[in-house]
Order: sequence, then C-alpha cells, then structure tokens
Amino acid sequence: MSFILTHGKFGESAIRLVRLVHKGDREELRDLAIQLLLKGDFERGFTEGATLPLGNEQAIADRVYALAHEHYREEIEPFALVVSQHVLRFFPSVTQAEVEIAERLWARVSVGGRPHNRAFSASGERRLARVIRAGDTTAVEAGFTDLPILKVLTTKDGHNILSGTLTARWRYGWVDVPYGLHWQQVRQVVLETFANHGDGTVQQLLHDMAQAALDQAPAITEMRFTLNVTRHKPADLSHSGMDNDPDLLIPEAGPVGIVEATVIREA
Repeated sequence: MSFILTHGKFGESAIRLVRLVHKGDREELRDLAIQLLLKGDFERGFTEGATLPLGNEQAIADRVYALAHEHYREEIEPFALVVSQHVLRFFPSVTQAEVEIAERLWARVSVGGRPHNRAFSASGERRLARVIRAGDTTAVEAGFTDLPILKVLTTKDGHNILSGTLTARWRYGWVDVPYGLHWQQVRQVVLETFANHGDGTVQQLLHDMAQAALDQAPAITEMRFTLNVTRHKPADLSHSGMDNDPDLLIPEAGPVGIVEATVIREA
C-alpha cells in the first residue's frame, strides 16, 4: 500500500515583538504576535526528514525581527506584505507564504483629563492582518477579534442584554489600500450598525453589519463575522424570600451561543 502527502506546511507562531515609535516627547508602541506558515516542495522534509528551508524556528523568528527593524513602523498589513515577499524572493522552494499578525491595541492613560505621553492600558481587542502570497497572486485580509460588545434591549417583558465578543475579518480586492483608514472606518460602521439595529435576530444583525461595511468600503470584497453570545438570566431571589428583580441579570457561564456569517460583494 502506498501513501501520498496531500498537505504540508511549516513555520512558526507566537513571534512576539514590540516596536517603539518616538514622536518628540510622545511615545507610541505596536505590540505584535506573528505567525508565518510556508508551503512548497517540502515532501522529502515530511517523509524523509530532509532539512527544510529557513532552518529552525529561531531562524524564522530572527528573519522576522530583522525585517521589522528595517521596514515596520505603523500598519501591520504592509509589514505582512514585506515578510511574505521576502520569503518568496529568497527561498525558491517556497511557493506560498502565509503571514498572520495580531496586534494588541494599547490606549493612552488619561491623567488630569489629558492622554499621557508614555503610559498605556489595553483591553482584550486585537487588530488582525493576514497575507497569503503565492507567485503573482496576493490576498490581503484585515479585521479585529475579541471585541466585547453589549446592548440593552427593550422587550415586552422588560429588558434584556445582547452581549458577547465579536470577531470581524474582511478581504480586500486589491493591495494598494490605506489600511489604517479602512480599518477605522469599517470598525466604526460595524459598531454604529450594532448600536442602531432595530428588532431582529442576531443572524440578521451580522448580515446588516456586513452589508454596511461593504457599502462603506468599496475596496472590500468579503466580510466575515463570528459572534460568541453570552446569555443572561434574571437572578433567582426566591431563596432570600424576595421577588425577582427583572433588572438584575446573571451572565451564564455556558453554553455560549456562536453565530457566523459571511457576505460577499457580487461581481
């Protein structure tokens, strides 16, 4: 009996770096976690243990650090493009490079009502970028993940809460894009649609958020959402001899609802 290797990639994940950007007395920082996956003529590496290009895991990380030193200052999408181009240029046996970056978002601490020049705090939200480059074909994706959202809903029985963590990913139709501006615009229109959305299901909410984002940014061809929904129930006060309070809600640890939606722009 013979066997055929149908899929094989290798690379490195959790490549961490923090880039400091000095702007006079004002400091900025970029906090990244990078994953690089390579695909190519590697069958002998999987089946016979032959040495793969780029050497060991530390060698991969070292190349990323060197590229960050030379090229990375502001946006993560252009840096992902640089890394993918470098790998294909210098390693002919690599036919596809996949670079994924998650940026932890730090906000300035407010001191006396003014943002501090050097002190930051962070939430769970992360900005995302993903580049897949193979030959002359390049796909660029962006997004955000682990964004907590919450809305108080009015129902015939009183009030309820829609809350959860939202992940959004979108694909660009071309590479030459003002990525930072687009990221801010898409995030804002998604949140505005969430806030202003009327009666309807969570499924309809994701569809309408995707449609609003596609209307806002013609460069985007596809929107994907995943919403992990946290359910709430009224606190049971009967054990304390009290009537239940409809405005005292308890988040359930599980099960957690998951809703996904993908909307594409028609050609």
